[in-house]
Amino acid sequence: MKPVSACILTIGNELLFGETIDTNAAFIAQQLTAAGVKIARKATLPDTIATIAQVVKNQEEDICIITGGLGPTDDDLTRQALARAFNTRLFPNQRQAKRIEAFFKRFKRPMAQSNYVQALVPQGFAALDNDFGTAPMLFRKKPFICVLPGVPREARNLMTSAVLPLVQSHFRLTPIVHKEIKTTGIGESSLFDRIKDIAVPASITLAYLPEISGVVVRLSGRNTKAIVPLRNKIRARLREYIYGRRGDTLESVIQRIFIRKKLTLALAESCTGGLIASKLVAVPGSSRYFLGSVVCYSNALKIKMAGVPKRVIQRYGAVSEETALAMTQGIRRKTGAGVALSVTGIAGPGGGTKKKPVGTVCIACVSGHKRIVEKIQLFGGRSAIQERAAYTALNFIRKSVQ
Repeated sequence: MKPVSACILTIGNELLFGETIDTNAAFIAQQLTAAGVKIARKATLPDTIATIAQVVKNQEEDICIITGGLGPTDDDLTRQALARAFNTRLFPNQRQAKRIEAFFKRFKRPMAQSNYVQALVPQGFAALDNDFGTAPMLFRKKPFICVLPGVPREARNLMTSAVLPLVQSHFRLTPIVHKEIKTTGIGESSLFDRIKDIAVPASITLAYLPEISGVVVRLSGRNTKAIVPLRNKIRARLREYIYGRRGDTLESVIQRIFIRKKLTLALAESCTGGLIASKLVAVPGSSRYFLGSVVCYSNALKIKMAGVPKRVIQRYGAVSEETALAMTQGIRRKTGAGVALSVTGIAGPGGGTKKKPVGTVCIACVSGHKRIVEKIQLFGGRSAIQERAAYTALNFIRKSVQ
């Protein structure tokens, strides 16, 4: 059966010129895709009647979702463009005019005469109430067109409360199933090389989604029974790099492991400046295992707070595997944590040398008798190096207790 297709049109010069980030298109695409609709096209159009009318008139997808241009000002031209596209006129909708009046009255705000423009509806379209704003949603059955206000809160509310029910009642849909394998500690190219010879059925889409924390392998299709065997084959090839599935984060997985094993964790951070701790405590319930973090940026604090022997820093330097290990051992000894980790490095842009260039990071993690100590080389600007160091450290924590 041919999948139901859709196009998403977002309207506004502010979107086209990059002055406003288009969050509506992403949300609409996510909602339609989850419902089983194939997104065939997305486009951003200027506030021009002729352009909007031409694109709407020529669109061939089963569903067309439009956002923007329904406001009360002179540059809100979507209504007029729809009328031109279907060679019709705009008519005042008395019910919507009264609803708009009531909206302003409820909030005790004066209503401008220009707001009545929002009650104008192109012939052939129905006007559906918008509980979060003044502009109604416009709906046409043939061709199937839904027109939403551009305000994100209004667009999202109408998408879930009105558009999706209309789509589901007018089309036979088979929801798309997504299965994800979340990996860390392996690059996209290396990951691809490990699984490239695995045959992927035509009914399944395989995608590689790089993130700052790693690479997500996403399998999408309409038949769960076909996806599961393929997922299992891929998992077998990537086993040591897999930390979770759809909905998981490294931080949440670490928390589950620590709580299940009744372990505690303490950190000593230098170049990451508390970033690792921030990521851990962002997950509710982290107090059940996470004792805390000491940000020991200077050598003096490494010695005083993390218990690093002065001679270690003098001999090996602040950015060294030896200092990282001493920081870890010191913070573990001081806090009594079952697991401890430290990170020290050069985030840049200055401070690098030939032997230790910018991006040199040393991480040490100790758990019981298990010890992981590594010097790694990271790339990018200061914040990118800090982010990558933080996620590498989180992966060390995960590996130390699994």
